[in-house]
Amino acid sequence: MSPDLQTRIIRLSTDQLIDVVKNYRQYGYSLEVRSYALGLLEKQGISQTDLQLTNSLDNHIYAKAKEIFATYTIDSRRAFICYSILLMVNVLMFFARHDMTEQATIILTVSKIIFTVLYLLFLFRSFLSQDRFQQVVGDSNKDGNVLTYLFLGMPFYVILYFVFKQQMVERMKMID
Repeated sequence: MSPDLQTRIIRLSTDQLIDVVKNYRQYGYSLEVRSYALGLLEKQGISQTDLQLTNSLDNHIYAKAKEIFATYTIDSRRAFICYSILLMVNVLMFFARHDMTEQATIILTVSKIIFTVLYLLFLFRSFLSQDRFQQVVGDSNKDGNVLTYLFLGMPFYVILYFVFKQQMVERMKMID
């Protein structure tokens, strides 16, 4: 930890130190800064047990939101990958429809079915993750995100993914 940061941490009030301990990840601080703030609080007579009893040791809402956000990101990427493969299979089938053997047609048709099911599964899971995220952070589903996905369709999915992801990142910064 830099001496400048150490000096700034020392100058913080007790309430501000508690806030640093609880929300260090949101402020972009390392575990080292959190430990240093904990040490300063210990010197003031405030133990980790005291902080735990007042729900000031960890930000459980932030941790849960971050976990759900990670799930949303993974499921959204998987949905996009499945959709991309599905799109490629459809294009291949369209352009090679006259030159394909019966066996190739069957394989590509089965692939279409599998990737359609996988795409819908991961898309649905990303919807659920987004809804759970909003519940955890205390937002209602005022955006109608699922309806937005359904009405605008997959061509805008990539854009919507980045819009919703940015909204979720911004909302995580505001968690107390």
